[in-house]
Amino acid sequence: MRVAHIVLTDLSGAPMRIASALRHHTTWESRLIVFDSKAYAKRAYPQDLRWDGDKDEALSWIESSDLIHFHEYINPEHNAFGFNFQEIAPKARLLHQFQMEPSYPKKLPRFVVQEPKFPQLVIPHFPERYYPYARVVPNIIPLEDPCFKPTLKNAQNEISIVYTPSSNFSAWKYPASLPRWSTKGYEETKNMLEHFAQKMKAYGIAVSPEVLIDRSIDDCYRARQRADIGIEELVTGSFHQVMLECMAAGLPTLAYLDERSLYTMRELTGSADMPWVNCRLEEAEAVLRHLVQEPELRRALGSHARAWMEEYYNDKVLVQHYMRAYEDILERPHLFKEKRFDLQDRKTYWHLHEKHTLGYKARQRNAGYGRFQESIQHPLLKQIDLLAQDDPMRLWLYENRAWRMDPTVDLFGSIRRQSLLARYAFAAEGLASKHVLDLGSGTGWGAVALKELGKVSSVVALEQNFLACTYAEERHPCEGVEYREEDVEKVAFPEAHIDGIVALGLLEFLRADGAFLRKCYHWLKPGGELIISSPDTWRPDIMVHYFRHHSRRTFENFLKSVFGHVELFIQEPPYDVDVECIEFSPRYIRPCIEEDVLDPGQVILARCIKV
Repeated sequence: MRVAHIVLTDLSGAPMRIASALRHHTTWESRLIVFDSKAYAKRAYPQDLRWDGDKDEALSWIESSDLIHFHEYINPEHNAFGFNFQEIAPKARLLHQFQMEPSYPKKLPRFVVQEPKFPQLVIPHFPERYYPYARVVPNIIPLEDPCFKPTLKNAQNEISIVYTPSSNFSAWKYPASLPRWSTKGYEETKNMLEHFAQKMKAYGIAVSPEVLIDRSIDDCYRARQRADIGIEELVTGSFHQVMLECMAAGLPTLAYLDERSLYTMRELTGSADMPWVNCRLEEAEAVLRHLVQEPELRRALGSHARAWMEEYYNDKVLVQHYMRAYEDILERPHLFKEKRFDLQDRKTYWHLHEKHTLGYKARQRNAGYGRFQESIQHPLLKQIDLLAQDDPMRLWLYENRAWRMDPTVDLFGSIRRQSLLARYAFAAEGLASKHVLDLGSGTGWGAVALKELGKVSSVVALEQNFLACTYAEERHPCEGVEYREEDVEKVAFPEAHIDGIVALGLLEFLRADGAFLRKCYHWLKPGGELIISSPDTWRPDIMVHYFRHHSRRTFENFLKSVFGHVELFIQEPPYDVDVECIEFSPRYIRPCIEEDVLDPGQVILARCIKV
């Protein structure tokens, strides 16, 4: 049997290790095909087939495969490779494996609660709690690889502590457009290690912190092998390959896993014993003091960590998780339609997400960073210091950025901004020179976009939130646009009074959506258009507040229950958009075809015409 592993980037080398383990420890033939072989720059990982150099061999392997294993979300039909995987390998079964949470910018589509089209796998780190249909499988550490074997340490007076974060985000200050999982606590961990080394020097103990960032992966491996203590990220409550690699190298390792991460690790390995030192960043210095002062303790913990890896995290054994998953996909695919948990259940969402986020925010405040005091510290994003700006409306928008959106403001990621601009550009196409109603208009930018860029004649923008209306009137005053503070479920207009209605990002928040749809039909003139979107899937913490969700089929049936003429379009996530090239264009939107389902990250737009 053959499997083709498909990746856009190296993903920290994890897919390559899986493909190698399958080749070495099972009867499956396995190859990895990477689209962008240079994405990781200096921190390059081992590779197999490169799309930019081995295209013919890669295509041949895909065509002959029994399984196509996508790592992260890759749309089989519309993707960077430029072809439909189901057409060139029609007999192959497809699956997705996830290593990131669903709202990570430019990587993954937004969270989806519907049953996925293809089977899903997910690693036991923090992403596990976002994918209810995914089966948990391990990241692989090749224990017999010399890079991951313990080495004899030379007798030395200086104690080395190694820390190799993959990003330079601060523990408590990170871009508002990114999830909290993105941080590795670089700034604070580095400062803690330097402070600790100085403190130990005063006691006559030489400690050498080795902090490696933006260095080759071989440099990181060598640093771990010569180190005495390993540090994983100590902030988010998840873990990464670094923790496992440090333990494989026989290092006493500091890491912080929250309750859910500990549970998934125990379930995966079958071990109740966790061999790392589970502590948070705030407690790490006290732990390090003991390890530095007690060499026998260091050696005992390091030996135990390696022995645990050999017994419970042995790649020869763990690769069987993939074998069982492949066999079930081929013979028992119905098993992947069963949920492990239900994120729409309030109690479940609390235990998996909310309580851990609240704990993180409390630590953030204790560290001196209040909820709205984050400064964005990243060279690719503009610096924003909200407290330095005497601007209450901007602060309101920042505080409510999960619910409110203004793509003309640099608080939001390029993907989200481009997505919403594209929807309004699509809405404007058939409404030029017409009188339009914008329902649930929010901050008002959409109404202005319809008037000034879409060339509609006039817009009445309805929004029931007083502060949102105030923001719209102050920030987006526009001739021909009238803002009204109205509840769209209670407002009334005469029959056959309006040329066009726009209702984007609204349906999911309506209690009586059927009555709302009939009212829209009543208000429209003959030939008038309603432009409406299916419920958005970009934020799981927002989705729990939706009154309903729709698949492509239920959305179509719902609209056709009132409107005789319905045209469906699908919006692909604009992952290729550049932050400097946001445009008022519907180029990410195409007509639906019969085979389309509502894939993760997609939104269905409908043009409903009163006939």
